[in-house]
Amino acid sequence: MRKQYFIIVILLLSSFFIGGQCSITNGTFTTSSCTNQADAFSLGCVQGWNASHGSPTIFGSGNTTRAWMWANSSNRGEGIATNFNFVAGKTYTISYDIRKTTQGTNVNPGNSRAILRATTGLNVIAYTTTANVGGDPIPAAPSGSEIVHSSLMSTNLNGAMQTVTTQFTATQNNSQLWIYPSRSRRGQVNLEIDNLKIESDVVTSVFHFEDSNGQVRNDFLCNEDVILNGTASQGEAKYYIDVWKRPIGTSGAFAWQQRLGTSGWTTGQAGVLNLTQVFANQNYEFESGYEHQVKLATANSPCYNWVETVHAFKVIKPVVSTDFTFNTFCAADGTINVEVAGASTIFGGTHWWRIFETSVAGSTADSNTIGAVTSIKGGTTALFTGLSKNKNYYIKHGIFDNTSNCIGWIEKRKAFSGQVPWNNITTNFDFTNITSNGTSVSVTVSAHSNSPVYVNNHWSISYAPNGNSNITDIPIPSNPSQCCGTTATFNQNLQVNTWYFIKHGITNDCINWRETRRVFRVYLQESSGEKPSYKIEVREEEEVDVFLEEERSLLYPNPSEKGEYCTLKMNAENIKAIYVNNALGRGNKEVRFEKVDKETVRFLIDENFIKGINFIKIFNNKEKSFDEKLIVK
Repeated sequence: MRKQYFIIVILLLSSFFIGGQCSITNGTFTTSSCTNQADAFSLGCVQGWNASHGSPTIFGSGNTTRAWMWANSSNRGEGIATNFNFVAGKTYTISYDIRKTTQGTNVNPGNSRAILRATTGLNVIAYTTTANVGGDPIPAAPSGSEIVHSSLMSTNLNGAMQTVTTQFTATQNNSQLWIYPSRSRRGQVNLEIDNLKIESDVVTSVFHFEDSNGQVRNDFLCNEDVILNGTASQGEAKYYIDVWKRPIGTSGAFAWQQRLGTSGWTTGQAGVLNLTQVFANQNYEFESGYEHQVKLATANSPCYNWVETVHAFKVIKPVVSTDFTFNTFCAADGTINVEVAGASTIFGGTHWWRIFETSVAGSTADSNTIGAVTSIKGGTTALFTGLSKNKNYYIKHGIFDNTSNCIGWIEKRKAFSGQVPWNNITTNFDFTNITSNGTSVSVTVSAHSNSPVYVNNHWSISYAPNGNSNITDIPIPSNPSQCCGTTATFNQNLQVNTWYFIKHGITNDCINWRETRRVFRVYLQESSGEKPSYKIEVREEEEVDVFLEEERSLLYPNPSEKGEYCTLKMNAENIKAIYVNNALGRGNKEVRFEKVDKETVRFLIDENFIKGINFIKIFNNKEKSFDEKLIVK
């Protein structure tokens, strides 16, 4: 029995879940100085421990102590308890040394057990007397308690201390560890326990990089988000991330750049982090052209020191092509349009297009640039309008990126100039009305259509001696040239029995002058009657290419170099032969040429050409010739 003077004090160990715990407090049951070891747990001599019922005892002294408690078949006995936070879902490794003995004659241990229980709200007792007053009834387990381990007494009896190791996965949150023996048969069973240890999951640092689609990657383009996935890490209560970098392709040391946050450690688990965004919030960007090293440290103080894992990823500049194609065509208003198209799409980049006029055909140099003739346009394709054959141009195509350091300004330029003909171009016309009163003649002509392209129609009438139109114009007095309608009438000073030719020329900003000449006359036809009879004779039309005298060449490039091709802009269907002549007597060498399209042929600058001025003579299929000068550097 207990002595009569005592006070039972009900203490409630913490029932609030604060957080995971990594080790038990004073698992070796070390005591401070007590006058009665039988009441050591009740007198507060065992740091961190209290009696749950009865008066459990400490055997030994100093660092060699061990806890001792008993139970009998009357469901009475002794037990101890301490604070320990069990977290639902976490696994714990428990180990302890144990010895069990029986007391009494012919006592069979039977199903007597040593029980370790996770619980919350267990009442514990503190004594104010030093007397050993015996045992108490074993308390009922509070709601939500879980058995951590139940060791059958019959397996460890009357010998040396033996070590038991087990694992326990909590399904509920509890804040206490309760240890006590139990017995259901006659006699008493005694329990000794020492070197109690409890450890939770080990902290690990495991992560990888992935893109916004969840694909694991270590190479990223400069404006892609880099995701750190640290969900495979375990046991951490806080984490630390910092970033280092070095140029891609180098092997030197990484240079420290930035850490996450301002104070270092971040509370919680790493989980999934968008590194690009969280570091952008700290005004740091992952620069392209660099390999970035990320260190992730995880910790759970004071249970475990921090552990670290290091991985690296690269931010690669996109492979950018500034090359482009362009197409020139004659628009409905008679000016040249240019369509441009980038050779490839640019990830995150911006296209920039503009056309400049240059003073030298084929030049793209700033020194020869007169100025911009169009506005700036963007996109992978663009259309420019309103250009003229009378000027030389180049296209500038730039690519850049204003949103990140992916792409600095890069550009490419291409020159173009010359005529841009269209399909079914024609200078032909019809005589719509020719009349004569026997003395004077009137003639009206109408041009064939060049629709949908606008052209300027030019008309004139000249003498055609012997019906020949291939002569220098000799205009008929009082019949001025007419522009720019599709019809014209000439009726001044035109005589019967005289040959004339009408010249119809067209031009616009797409092509040079082209013309057709048609010869006609009104002559007297003998008649048996008194009134003379007149007949109209019109010769077949003759459409020719005639070039205005300009200070620009039909040859490109001009000057040229040996070994490269020179392009000739003319009606390719009409070109019959090309010859080269020069001042060294290497004259009249026929030049082999090839047709590129309807308006273009090209030939190779070979050994028949000399450095300096070469004279080019071009013959059409009507045996007419045109002369050009070609300079070879």
